[in-house]
Amino acid sequence: MRDFMILLLAALAGLLVALLRGGTVRGLASLPIRGRGLVLVAFLMQLPLLYLPAEKGSSHLNLERCLLVLSYLLILAIIWENRRLSGFRAICLGLLLNSTVMMANGGFMPIQPGVLEGFGHQHMVAKMESGYRVLHSKDVLLTREETRLWILSDVFAFDPPLLSPTAFSPGDVLIAAGAFLFIQSAMLSSRAIR
Repeated sequence: MRDFMILLLAALAGLLVALLRGGTVRGLASLPIRGRGLVLVAFLMQLPLLYLPAEKGSSHLNLERCLLVLSYLLILAIIWENRRLSGFRAICLGLLLNSTVMMANGGFMPIQPGVLEGFGHQHMVAKMESGYRVLHSKDVLLTREETRLWILSDVFAFDPPLLSPTAFSPGDVLIAAGAFLFIQSAMLSSRAIR
């Protein structure tokens, strides 16, 4: 559910490995990343997903879908603009995969009932019909049979100690790998450009 958790773990691992390899944190701050302020705008656009009530996914456009799609387009544009930075191509490919499966399934990331139940959320699954957005997330509850491009959806589950359980997609794995590579490159050299 909290797909940012895998990104957080990749960033922490990247920092730790880079520090062990003799890297410095100053390298991260001095990079010429274009549009970094717009990343905050893109994430703020996703805030209504956390506060608006979850509703059944339908084919009509609504505020949540529009803001989510626009935020992903904005993030993709920023990533593409910085594609020469180490790791950003993997991040871009991961975002494209996530965007593709989300658009194929009504604008939200499909998650299967079994994945939610595996995290101890049987009560959630019991109360929800298929096609409803999972509260406080970008996920929509769909069975494997109902999910278009299911292999690109949140098919992996991870329950790390001391952190919230998380479900993630192949796209999230690419994003996390790109973030790890970027942090390594940035901390070990003054420039992350290949």
